[in-house]
Amino acid sequence: TGEARYVRSSFSWGLPLKGYRNSDEDYEEQDEEIEDWHRFHVAYELFAAKRAVESRNGDVTVYFKGDGFPIVFYFLDQDLLFLALSLALVGIIMWQQTGSAFITVGGVYQIGISFPIALFFWYIILGEPYVTYLMYCGVFVTLGIGADDVFVYFDAWLQSSAQRPEIRDDLATRFIWTYRRAATAMFATTATTMIAFIACAASPVWDIRCFGVVNGFTVLSNYLLVISWFPAWVLLWELKVKDSCAWADYLLVSEWIRIAQGKSKEPPRDEPPPRAQPRTMDAVEREVRDHEGEGKGEAGEGKGAEEDPPTPPAEARPAPRDHTGTAAGTVGEASKLRPAERFFAITYFKWLAQLRYVVIAVFAALIITTTVTWVL
Repeated sequence: TGEARYVRSSFSWGLPLKGYRNSDEDYEEQDEEIEDWHRFHVAYELFAAKRAVESRNGDVTVYFKGDGFPIVFYFLDQDLLFLALSLALVGIIMWQQTGSAFITVGGVYQIGISFPIALFFWYIILGEPYVTYLMYCGVFVTLGIGADDVFVYFDAWLQSSAQRPEIRDDLATRFIWTYRRAATAMFATTATTMIAFIACAASPVWDIRCFGVVNGFTVLSNYLLVISWFPAWVLLWELKVKDSCAWADYLLVSEWIRIAQGKSKEPPRDEPPPRAQPRTMDAVEREVRDHEGEGKGEAGEGKGAEEDPPTPPAEARPAPRDHTGTAAGTVGEASKLRPAERFFAITYFKWLAQLRYVVIAVFAALIITTTVTWVL
């Protein structure tokens, strides 16, 4: 009838390759050439043929069977595009959050170099000659953890400039204060994540062991870099780059928003920049309300609107201090807070404080429901 439900085509290749006398001559070199041919030519040709056939025949599906390396390499190369996209997105967010292209370059470099360091441990220290494709999944986890560590350390450094004069007026004291505050917090997240990865070493499946050990040491490498190399990078930015490369801030979306609003991020050059003094949460809320009410008050002047009486100051009382000697629950001037900081420090905090019992009850019900559903 000229019709068939299944059709199979096959092709084969072997050694020696062109330019070699026999299959034993430089066997590893010939094997590497075949592997490269599979990866960069065979796989792409096969998938191009698959797309062409299936696009012309809606009821035809093409499958491949045989040596899986070309297929694996094909999908791995495609996934590298997602890794590049992830790095770009993290870099953009890091740039907007830190306000410095210099800090962003250092942070992304620190995250990227963590993986080769872990591979050095795997290859050289442990003497393992092979790797598994599964371990590349952990790169995305390390990308998130590394970005968080950069934010924690850099935000602590910025907070150090708003502390008591004996802390903020001396660079060495600022560094010590920042290091003690950030290193402890980052160690907690690093230790738990690393232990979770290293636990995979107990698996009888070799691929899972490789995945756990390599990514566990990737997380550890990132932590060692963020408490050694990255602080040096931040000090370089503070001493040499911060003032001389202020023009780079104008590439930020947030700076264009400030310009459109008639504001300037940089203080006047003829006077020293003001220092952000610690404020209590009550003072921050009052400042935000006054700042947001300025426009409304000015708009209502022409309509005979009366001005609201000024908010009386809160009763003076000493703020409780944490183990670092910093007033607990204090932040910088509200007008200097970034949008994300304002949201979490004011809006989100007030909402969570008011509905804390409801949030706990909702998550408890969610845990119970999912547990019962899983058991049944």
